[in-house]
Amino acid sequence: MAKLPTQYSIMVVDIEGFSTHAYPVQARWQAELSEAVRSAARNTSLRREDFRIQARGDGILILIPPAVSPVRLAGVFIRGLEQFLAGESAGLSAAQSMRLRVALHLGMVSLDEEAWSGEAVILACRLVDAQPLRETLKAARRAHLSFIVSDDAYQNLIRRGHRTINTAAYLPVRLHAGRLLDVRAWITVPGYATPPGIEPAGTGDAAGASGLGSG
Repeated sequence: MAKLPTQYSIMVVDIEGFSTHAYPVQARWQAELSEAVRSAARNTSLRREDFRIQARGDGILILIPPAVSPVRLAGVFIRGLEQFLAGESAGLSAAQSMRLRVALHLGMVSLDEEAWSGEAVILACRLVDAQPLRETLKAARRAHLSFIVSDDAYQNLIRRGHRTINTAAYLPVRLHAGRLLDVRAWITVPGYATPPGIEPAGTGDAAGASGLGSG
Protein backbone atom coordinates (compact mmCIF):
# COMPACT_ATOMS: atom_id res chain seq x y z
CA MET A 1 0.00 0.00 0.00
CA ALA A 2 1.41 3.36 -1.01
CA LYS A 3 2.17 5.90 1.69
CA LEU A 4 0.96 9.47 1.53
CA PRO A 5 3.02 11.58 -0.90
CA THR A 6 6.11 13.16 0.65
CA GLN A 7 8.34 15.97 -0.56
CA TYR A 8 11.74 14.80 -1.85
CA SER A 9 14.66 16.00 -3.87
CA ILE A 10 14.60 13.72 -6.91
CA MET A 11 17.79 12.94 -8.81
CA VAL A 12 18.01 10.77 -11.90
CA VAL A 13 21.42 9.65 -13.15
CA ASP A 14 21.94 7.99 -16.53
CA ILE A 15 25.16 6.62 -18.04
CA GLU A 16 25.94 7.97 -21.51
CA GLY A 17 26.05 5.29 -24.21
CA PHE A 18 25.38 2.47 -21.75
CA SER A 19 23.44 0.23 -24.16
CA THR A 20 26.14 0.42 -26.85
CA HIS A 21 28.70 -1.42 -24.71
CA ALA A 22 29.13 -5.10 -23.92
CA TYR A 23 28.15 -6.56 -20.56
CA PRO A 24 31.64 -6.42 -18.94
CA VAL A 25 31.76 -2.64 -19.50
CA GLN A 26 28.16 -2.22 -18.33
CA ALA A 27 28.86 -4.19 -15.14
CA ARG A 28 31.98 -2.12 -14.43
CA TRP A 29 30.12 1.12 -14.99
CA GLN A 30 27.22 0.06 -12.74
CA ALA A 31 29.67 -0.65 -9.92
CA GLU A 32 31.52 2.59 -10.65
CA LEU A 33 28.25 4.56 -10.54
CA SER A 34 27.43 3.16 -7.12
CA GLU A 35 30.87 4.15 -5.84
CA ALA A 36 30.57 7.59 -7.48
CA VAL A 37 27.35 8.28 -5.55
CA ARG A 38 28.92 7.05 -2.33
CA SER A 39 31.98 9.26 -2.85
CA ALA A 40 29.92 12.34 -3.73
CA ALA A 41 27.69 11.73 -0.70
CA ARG A 42 30.76 11.78 1.53
CA ASN A 43 31.69 15.15 0.03
CA THR A 44 28.20 16.34 0.97
CA SER A 45 28.56 15.07 4.56
CA LEU A 46 26.01 12.37 3.83
CA ARG A 47 26.09 8.62 3.80
CA ARG A 48 25.18 6.56 0.77
CA GLU A 49 22.61 4.93 3.09
CA ASP A 50 20.83 8.28 3.50
CA PHE A 51 19.70 8.05 -0.13
CA ARG A 52 16.84 5.90 -1.37
CA ILE A 53 18.12 4.41 -4.63
CA GLN A 54 16.29 2.45 -7.30
CA ALA A 55 17.92 0.88 -10.36
CA ARG A 56 16.83 2.31 -13.69
CA GLY A 57 18.39 0.20 -16.45
CA ASP A 58 21.24 2.43 -17.59
CA GLY A 59 21.24 4.47 -14.40
CA ILE A 60 19.55 5.11 -11.06
CA LEU A 61 16.74 7.09 -9.49
CA ILE A 62 17.59 8.71 -6.14
CA LEU A 63 15.24 10.15 -3.56
CA ILE A 64 16.80 12.44 -0.97
CA PRO A 65 14.76 13.33 2.15
CA PRO A 66 13.69 16.90 2.91
CA ALA A 67 16.18 17.12 5.79
CA VAL A 68 18.97 17.30 3.19
CA SER A 69 19.28 20.73 1.61
CA PRO A 70 18.93 20.48 -2.19
CA VAL A 71 21.47 23.32 -2.40
CA ARG A 72 24.10 20.81 -1.29
CA LEU A 73 22.96 18.41 -4.00
CA ALA A 74 23.16 21.00 -6.80
CA GLY A 75 26.48 22.28 -5.47
CA VAL A 76 28.96 20.05 -3.68
CA PHE A 77 27.29 16.75 -4.61
CA ILE A 78 27.48 17.44 -8.35
CA ARG A 79 31.08 18.62 -8.00
CA GLY A 80 31.86 15.45 -6.07
CA LEU A 81 30.46 13.31 -8.88
CA GLU A 82 32.53 15.21 -11.45
CA GLN A 83 35.70 14.87 -9.38
CA PHE A 84 35.20 11.16 -8.86
CA LEU A 85 34.61 10.55 -12.57
CA ALA A 86 37.66 12.61 -13.50
CA GLY A 87 39.82 10.49 -11.22
CA GLU A 88 38.40 7.22 -12.52
CA SER A 89 38.87 8.20 -16.16
CA ALA A 90 42.55 9.11 -15.78
CA GLY A 91 44.53 6.94 -18.17
CA LEU A 92 41.42 5.55 -19.89
CA SER A 93 40.30 6.14 -23.44
CA ALA A 94 37.15 8.15 -24.09
CA ALA A 95 35.30 4.93 -24.97
CA GLN A 96 36.22 3.35 -21.64
CA SER A 97 35.37 6.37 -19.46
CA MET A 98 31.95 6.61 -17.85
CA ARG A 99 30.08 9.89 -18.35
CA LEU A 100 26.76 10.83 -16.79
CA ARG A 101 23.63 12.85 -17.41
CA VAL A 102 22.10 14.03 -14.13
CA ALA A 103 18.69 15.62 -13.46
CA LEU A 104 17.34 17.30 -10.31
CA HIS A 105 13.73 18.14 -9.51
CA LEU A 106 11.84 18.85 -6.28
CA GLY A 107 8.39 17.36 -5.72
CA MET A 108 5.96 14.99 -4.10
CA VAL A 109 6.55 11.25 -4.36
CA SER A 110 4.38 8.29 -3.35
CA LEU A 111 6.26 5.20 -2.17
CA ASP A 112 5.19 1.59 -1.95
CA GLU A 113 7.14 -1.64 -1.65
CA GLU A 114 7.84 -1.94 -5.38
CA ALA A 115 7.62 1.44 -7.02
CA TRP A 116 7.93 5.19 -6.61
CA SER A 117 5.33 7.23 -8.40
CA GLY A 118 4.14 10.77 -9.00
CA GLU A 119 4.31 13.51 -11.60
CA ALA A 120 7.55 14.75 -10.06
CA VAL A 121 9.27 11.40 -10.69
CA ILE A 122 8.02 11.34 -14.29
CA LEU A 123 9.31 14.85 -14.92
CA ALA A 124 12.74 14.09 -13.43
CA CYS A 125 13.06 11.00 -15.64
CA ARG A 126 12.08 12.98 -18.73
CA LEU A 127 14.57 15.70 -17.89
CA VAL A 128 17.51 13.28 -17.82
CA ASP A 129 16.46 12.01 -21.25
CA ALA A 130 16.16 15.50 -22.75
CA GLN A 131 17.88 15.84 -26.11
CA PRO A 132 19.54 19.17 -25.23
CA LEU A 133 21.18 17.50 -22.23
CA ARG A 134 22.46 14.68 -24.44
CA GLU A 135 23.78 17.15 -27.02
CA THR A 136 25.47 19.24 -24.36
CA LEU A 137 27.34 16.26 -22.92
CA LYS A 138 28.35 15.18 -26.42
CA ALA A 139 29.74 18.66 -27.12
CA ALA A 140 31.49 18.96 -23.74
CA ARG A 141 34.30 16.54 -24.53
CA ARG A 142 36.46 17.36 -21.52
CA ALA A 143 33.54 17.07 -19.06
CA HIS A 144 32.37 13.93 -17.29
CA LEU A 145 28.76 14.92 -16.69
CA SER A 146 26.03 17.33 -17.73
CA PHE A 147 23.42 18.52 -15.24
CA ILE A 148 19.83 19.65 -15.80
CA VAL A 149 17.43 21.10 -13.24
CA SER A 150 13.71 21.75 -13.50
CA ASP A 151 12.54 25.34 -13.58
CA ASP A 152 11.15 24.93 -10.06
CA ALA A 153 14.56 23.81 -8.81
CA TYR A 154 16.25 26.66 -10.68
CA GLN A 155 13.94 29.33 -9.29
CA ASN A 156 14.11 28.02 -5.72
CA LEU A 157 17.78 27.03 -5.59
CA ILE A 158 20.04 28.09 -8.42
CA ARG A 159 19.06 31.69 -9.16
CA ARG A 160 19.33 32.68 -5.49
CA GLY A 161 23.10 32.75 -5.85
CA HIS A 162 24.29 30.39 -3.14
CA ARG A 163 28.07 30.52 -2.85
CA THR A 164 28.46 26.84 -3.82
CA ILE A 165 26.54 27.29 -7.09
CA ASN A 166 27.57 29.30 -10.16
CA THR A 167 24.27 30.69 -11.40
CA ALA A 168 25.87 32.21 -14.51
CA ALA A 169 26.92 28.76 -15.75
CA TYR A 170 23.28 27.71 -16.40
CA LEU A 171 21.38 28.23 -19.63
CA PRO A 172 17.64 27.64 -20.19
CA VAL A 173 16.11 25.14 -22.60
CA ARG A 174 12.51 24.43 -23.51
CA LEU A 175 11.34 20.85 -23.87
CA HIS A 176 8.51 19.74 -26.14
CA ALA A 177 7.42 16.09 -26.16
CA GLY A 178 4.41 14.07 -25.06
CA ARG A 179 2.85 15.65 -21.99
CA LEU A 180 5.80 18.00 -21.55
CA LEU A 181 4.60 20.91 -23.63
CA ASP A 182 6.79 23.98 -23.45
CA VAL A 183 8.47 22.89 -20.21
CA ARG A 184 11.46 25.00 -19.22
CA ALA A 185 14.60 23.56 -17.62
CA TRP A 186 18.20 24.71 -17.06
CA ILE A 187 21.49 23.03 -17.99
CA THR A 188 25.07 23.41 -16.77
CA VAL A 189 28.32 21.49 -17.24
CA PRO A 190 30.97 21.48 -14.48
CA GLY A 191 34.15 23.14 -15.71
CA TYR A 192 32.45 25.18 -18.45
CA ALA A 193 31.49 28.85 -18.18
CA THR A 194 28.29 27.98 -20.06
CA PRO A 195 27.12 24.62 -21.40
CA PRO A 196 28.35 23.95 -24.95
CA GLY A 197 25.95 22.91 -27.67
CA ILE A 198 23.21 25.31 -26.51
CA GLU A 199 22.61 28.65 -28.17
CA PRO A 200 22.23 31.51 -25.65
CA ALA A 201 18.67 32.79 -25.23
CA GLY A 202 17.84 35.57 -27.63
CA THR A 203 15.33 37.44 -25.48
CA GLY A 204 14.00 36.89 -21.97
CA ASP A 205 14.19 33.26 -20.91
CA ALA A 206 13.55 31.78 -24.35
CA ALA A 207 15.86 28.85 -24.97
CA GLY A 208 17.85 27.98 -28.03
CA ALA A 209 17.35 24.22 -27.84
CA SER A 210 14.39 21.94 -27.32
CA GLY A 211 13.19 18.36 -27.47
CA LEU A 212 13.44 15.16 -25.49
CA GLY A 213 15.62 12.16 -26.15
CA SER A 214 14.06 8.88 -27.13
CA GLY A 215 16.07 6.61 -24.88
